[in-house]
Amino acid sequence: AALAGAGMYAFSPLIWNNALQAEVFALNNLFVCLLTHVLLKYLARPDPAKHAQAYWGAFLSGLGLANQHTLVLYLVIIVPAVLISGWRRLLRPLSVAGLVALVAAGMSPYSHAWFLEGCPLPWAEEGGHSLGVKYCPGLVHVPMYSWGDRRSFQGFLNHLLRRDYGTFTLAVGGTEVHGKPVSLLTGLWLYLVDIVGPRLDERRAGIAKSHDGQLLYAGFPLALWGLILAIRGRLPAPRHTAAARTLVLAYLFYLVVFHSLANLPIRVPLFLAVHARFW
Repeated sequence: AALAGAGMYAFSPLIWNNALQAEVFALNNLFVCLLTHVLLKYLARPDPAKHAQAYWGAFLSGLGLANQHTLVLYLVIIVPAVLISGWRRLLRPLSVAGLVALVAAGMSPYSHAWFLEGCPLPWAEEGGHSLGVKYCPGLVHVPMYSWGDRRSFQGFLNHLLRRDYGTFTLAVGGTEVHGKPVSLLTGLWLYLVDIVGPRLDERRAGIAKSHDGQLLYAGFPLALWGLILAIRGRLPAPRHTAAARTLVLAYLFYLVVFHSLANLPIRVPLFLAVHARFW
């Protein structure tokens, strides 16, 4: 069952397509898988006194957030589950400091954008203009596509929050620029249709489908069966029940929140392709 599930995921058209692009989505998928593995091992640990996996999870969370910020929609569910499971140890001041330090260490790739590419110094601004060149005279290059001029603190903050791309809304400008987005229920329905098959982009282009959905039809009832077993706590390994229920909750939370915030009219094939990368 594990091999079948992993195979359907790895070779599904969307995941495979993401893996062939120089984009953040393939790496984000990797971090989600790693965090899922760590979560499962931690919540199912035979010795409640061991917490090494929680610290690994903190570091991986920081790395994942440095790659794609939508990972926070996953972390907002699994982090409380971990803290509740190990609260006697993890909520001690020293442990909290260690977890925060590991998250910060994981997000250290941002230091490259901060110091090496733009050298923005929060205290080196006058009249809203950066004095980064004054303090770092060799760094005068401004990348053409940077999601914010990182030579200033405000520009770096725009980059960190992806404001030029709408943060969690996918696009800046709203309905007056891109058109009216679909409703939450319609977005969820289109997601399910794409998962089961045939794929939406092929259907809308009027091209005969070459494959049957992301889960090849057979995967959907198996996934639904797994969800039911997880919710009812009837897994072959009972100690995995807590992790399974946490993952179900994280999955449902992501679907609802993402489709509530996404503002692209996904009945347009181009916008559907952009939207679907976050599925």
